[in-house]
This record gives sequence, C-alpha cells and structure tokens, in this order.
Amino acid sequence: MGSQRAGGNRATVAELVLAAAKKRAVSVNIVEWPGGEPKQIDLNVTPQMFASVRKGRMAVPLGDGPDLAHVAGLPWGSIATVQSAGEKLDRIVGPGLLADR
Repeated sequence: MGSQRAGGNRATVAELVLAAAKKRAVSVNIVEWPGGEPKQIDLNVTPQMFASVRKGRMAVPLGDGPDLAHVAGLPWGSIATVQSAGEKLDRIVGPGLLADR
C-alpha cells in the first residue's frame, strides 16, 4: 500500500512532504508541475479544427515540429487563443501532451 499511496496520489505525496518538512523544521512549497504564472499562446488552426474546438473538442494537434519548450511546459491555467479565418476562441489549457497520430 505504501508505494501505491506515494506514487499514485499527488495530494497524499504533498501531505507526506509537508509532514516530513515540518518534522525537520524545513520550509517547503508544493507546486504542481509545470508551475509558474499562466501564459497566453496563439494557435492558428484550420477552419475545420476551429469548428471542432467551438463544438467542444478538447485536444488540438500542434502539427509537425511544435516548439516543445513553449507548449510542453505551459503552466496549468494558461490561455490558448485558437484562431482561424479571423475568428478567435480562448480556452484554458495546461502543458501539451505527446500523442500518437
């Protein structure tokens, strides 16, 4: 149970770290990765993809060779402005994920 508890539940891990730090009189700050202040990015997409996002699509393919340093490290709560043919939608996003095509 110990390894499942420590590896599978972020809240439990945070509690354990805070308890250990308090016991050792060490100051710690628990931050969800990637942390930091939310950012804003622009994503230009096809009209078809834009229509899908408008209808609720949750994932947007980033195409070949996205700037991984830019999209994979987005802090949670960042804003992506999805745009196509003069239309724009803002969506709250987190770090990009690698998916098979």
